[in-house]
This record gives sequence, structure tokens and C-alpha cells, in this order.
Amino acid sequence: MVNDACLVSSKLIDHLLTLWTPDVHVYNINIPLINDVLSSKIYFTRLLENRSGSFFRLLSDQENQTHEQQTKEEAGKAEQRLREEGTTKRDDETDWHDDSEIAELTGIKRWQWSMDFKGLEAYVAEHGHKGGGMTDGWCINQRWGSVTALRAAYQVVDGGGGNAHGGQEIILDKSHL
Repeated sequence: MVNDACLVSSKLIDHLLTLWTPDVHVYNINIPLINDVLSSKIYFTRLLENRSGSFFRLLSDQENQTHEQQTKEEAGKAEQRLREEGTTKRDDETDWHDDSEIAELTGIKRWQWSMDFKGLEAYVAEHGHKGGGMTDGWCINQRWGSVTALRAAYQVVDGGGGNAHGGQEIILDKSHL
């Protein structure tokens, strides 16, 4: 399934290269990870502005303390592996970050990926077809591919951390990785 989705994506990108105009800065491409992806329809779409809520939630003080303790324990175990085995990685682990420096965590707010997929699906079902045309969200709900031509408009906005400059650590739930 993943290989087929990669094949479709690659062929789609080759196709888009022949159509690319100076007005388009980037294409947003969605290819469904489904068994019959090779026969799935693909449409040019409009972008559905997502107003279904945040993709992250602020961790409570207790969750922050638990995370800090786990981080220190993991760092201690990694240091022990480094001394004994010459590496911080376990055989079944990808080394996503360097645990050699642990910053002081006082006052840092942490966010965790917490996507409400059912809420998003309901939002798309209600709003995805509005505005006179098909949106990327609506296509995804139909299990079709979508391509949305976009023009970049760079503007500093609140990235979800409470201010425009960020500074809060984002903690991903690794149980789904």
C-alpha cells in the first residue's frame, strides 16, 4: 500500500511538473493510504481552511513533571548504553534527538499532538463541499487524491505556543510512531 502510494505520488509530481506555472509556488498533494490507491481518483481542489480546532493540547503541570522525569530517566539509560555499548541507540530505536544536553525545564510550556480526527471529519463533512467547488478535505473524505495549487504568503503568526515567537516545546506521543 505505501509503495503504491509512493508510486502514485511520484507519477503525480512528474505530471504536475509539466503543468507548473509561475503563479503556483507549491502544490499541496494528498494521496490516500488505501489498498486500491492505484485506481483512486485524483482531483484539483481548493484548500479547505481548517477551523476544526487545535492539533495540539497544552500539557498539565503533572504531565510536564512526568515528562521531565521520563526524559531524565531516558537520558540516564542512554548515557549508560553509551558507556557500555558505545551508542545511545537501542537496536529497535531511531535516534531522533541528542539527549546529551537537557535544558532547564522551569517555566516551559509543553504541547502534545492531540488531533481530534472525528471532529475534523465532521467539520469536513459539513464544510468541505461549500464555496462552489470541491476542497482537499472533501476529497480526502471520499478516499480520493487531491492537488491544491498554492501561492506562498509568508507571515509570522502565533504558532500555537501562545506567542508569535514560540519557545514552547512540542511533545509528540511516540506510541503512534
